[in-house]
Amino acid sequence: MSGSTNVNSAVTIFRFSDLPEDIGRLIFEIVADNGWGPACALVSKKVQAWVEPIVYRRIVVLDFKTATLIAHTLGDPTSSKSEEFLATHVKVVILGLSSPQDIPHDIMTSFIQSCRGLKMLALWYFLPGEETQEFLTSLRQVAPSHLSVNRHVLPMRQRHFLHPIFQDVTHLEVIREAEDDWSWDSLSQLNRLTHLSLDLHLDSPDVVKIVRDVIGDCPPCLRVLVIWCDTDSYFYDEENDLGLDSLGVRAVARGDIDPRAVVAWADQSLKDMPRPQSEQPIIRNYNDVKNDWAGVSAPGEDFWAQAEEVIEGRLQRQTAGKMLLLLPGGTKFGT
Repeated sequence: MSGSTNVNSAVTIFRFSDLPEDIGRLIFEIVADNGWGPACALVSKKVQAWVEPIVYRRIVVLDFKTATLIAHTLGDPTSSKSEEFLATHVKVVILGLSSPQDIPHDIMTSFIQSCRGLKMLALWYFLPGEETQEFLTSLRQVAPSHLSVNRHVLPMRQRHFLHPIFQDVTHLEVIREAEDDWSWDSLSQLNRLTHLSLDLHLDSPDVVKIVRDVIGDCPPCLRVLVIWCDTDSYFYDEENDLGLDSLGVRAVARGDIDPRAVVAWADQSLKDMPRPQSEQPIIRNYNDVKNDWAGVSAPGEDFWAQAEEVIEGRLQRQTAGKMLLLLPGGTKFGT
């Protein structure tokens, strides 16, 4: 008994509060950064103050429940989320709503305007009405480097790329639904544009023409063009697995049309299909694309990085092919 008593008396009870504050804060910040921020914020007001900048770093609104919570927080006059807080800490916003009642227009406009430090913005909602379509034109203080938009966020006669929100864009995604839904020649004014992604929703697009026309409208600094196709029939058919060559998708995938153009497919159905390496599209599902735009995909795995890898692979194969045309003595065959 005495031995047991001595052992128990030697046990020191460790409490989390005994940790130095900077270490405790670091632990909570790491946990919050791994998706547990809202739960951490309930521990205490001090911990809430530590983790809220992390919680609000990425705001992803893709369902009614999240939209309701955001609207309540932003519309609460007693909220601690001041304009300065939003300007300092919000870096990524993804909006994928289906109803204008999800978040009132005035609250959403004020919120985005306050996020002056925003780096990535994806507007994927389909909201009717002039009020909603004037939303993007009203943004004067926000200039993200990464922007994804569809035509519903601008009035019909203002679907061009000269609005202030496009001024600092380096990575732009446009969801294209009709041949004339955007004024494409205004792309040439985006002097920082290096990466462009087009999500095609057309019945029978001439993909080769689209690639040539869009690249012709882009500034010289463009390095990557990603073409998203919305049907697997672009890549194969049930009878001969050859794909619809008349649409030119395989030629684009090989880099024959322009070495900067890469084909992508937002599904997993093509992943295990044997294809020549030069024709293999980038394959990302919906969650992959959402994570890419939220900035949480693993380094080198988002679709931009994969497109760069495809283009680099083409250059390496091209260089290797030229090397094969040279004999050791320097005699050159071909051109």
